[in-house]
Amino acid sequence: MGVLLIFIAGITIISLLLGLFSVGSLEILNFDSEFVHYPPFLYDATLPKWLLMTSLFILIGIPFIVLFILGLRILSPNVKRLSTTAILTILGLWLVSLFAVGFSAIEYATSHAYDGTSVSKHSITYNQEDPLKIRVVNDDNIYYNHNVRNRNNSISVHVKDKEMKYSNDVNIDVRKSETNNAYIEIKKTSEGRKRYDANNNAEAIRYNFKVANNTIVFDAFFLSEYKNISKDEEIEATIYIPEGTTVYFEGSSRNFLNDVKNIQDVYDRDMANHHFKMTSKGFDCLDCDKEDINSNSEEWNSDNNNDNDNDVSFLFDSTINDTKAELIITKETTKKELEKLANWFKDRKNIDIDFSESDFYPNGKIKAYSLKVDCNDGFKGNSNYSGIVFGNGKHGFTRKYNEEDKSLAFKIW
Repeated sequence: MGVLLIFIAGITIISLLLGLFSVGSLEILNFDSEFVHYPPFLYDATLPKWLLMTSLFILIGIPFIVLFILGLRILSPNVKRLSTTAILTILGLWLVSLFAVGFSAIEYATSHAYDGTSVSKHSITYNQEDPLKIRVVNDDNIYYNHNVRNRNNSISVHVKDKEMKYSNDVNIDVRKSETNNAYIEIKKTSEGRKRYDANNNAEAIRYNFKVANNTIVFDAFFLSEYKNISKDEEIEATIYIPEGTTVYFEGSSRNFLNDVKNIQDVYDRDMANHHFKMTSKGFDCLDCDKEDINSNSEEWNSDNNNDNDNDVSFLFDSTINDTKAELIITKETTKKELEKLANWFKDRKNIDIDFSESDFYPNGKIKAYSLKVDCNDGFKGNSNYSGIVFGNGKHGFTRKYNEEDKSLAFKIW
């Protein structure tokens, strides 16, 4: 027993020492930040990083030091006990470290307490006789990605010798302008300890686009302060165009379009490489094939006449057809809507959806996310974020029936 205690405690103490001297001490010795990489937990802390690392070492290390001494006493009763003064000193250090780490943990939790936004509008001009093209590009000099797409990611990059957060959480939408003016609205969202801090964090996000030669070129990414790497941040770029404008979505925009309403109910990903004209009724596709057109709304209305009310509009974010079943849930989804979705998937594809462990706000909107899915064909899974408030992302599952690779045939997130 004593040997086991000594072995476990010794390995742990050595690991902690290596972590302390390879991270905390480098900053004290003024090493270049390129050699020092901290977890995001430490980047927005009030206390110095080296002090937090030391406190973590003491908080975790002291109990294992005690175990190490206990193991020695089990093997050899001749090992002297610690004096009362030493015990009190060690206990005091441990309590101070506990306070420091606890304070930083509370500080970290409160840094996500409030959502903030920053909205800016930019007028644009273009030749309405020619199609207005939508393009999305990445800056490979900042971060190379051969498969750029919208995703809720956070990556550390260096821009002009400064470490920053890089993310592809960019959503692009096109809507009809209520005036005859065309403009782009950029909405940035972030989090902070106070509403004021959250708004400032959102305003500080760097996102660019440009308009030239009847083409709007959006960045596929945004940059933010690295201290915000764990915060839920997002860009929503909405283009407002007057009636009569024709828009062509280039292939690069395919994975960044988000809920672009259109008459034919063509899915966002299928709108790429097609022309759409803004009419009084909405976007009208000028060159779509039949397979591009989503008929879910007609199928739903014909098969569910008893539940044909205004609330079914949310279903169009989800998909059921011969090749795929996909459930999409956002922070706007309500308990009532989830119940309808569960019945819909059960009736159409015999898929069991259980969200009974989810938590909801008094207004019915989802608060904490918990989902269990059983496709009843060998594919099932669960996604449980109990106690975590929904961010601006989307959640759900996808079951692809024509996918032979089992690792790709089912995904839940």
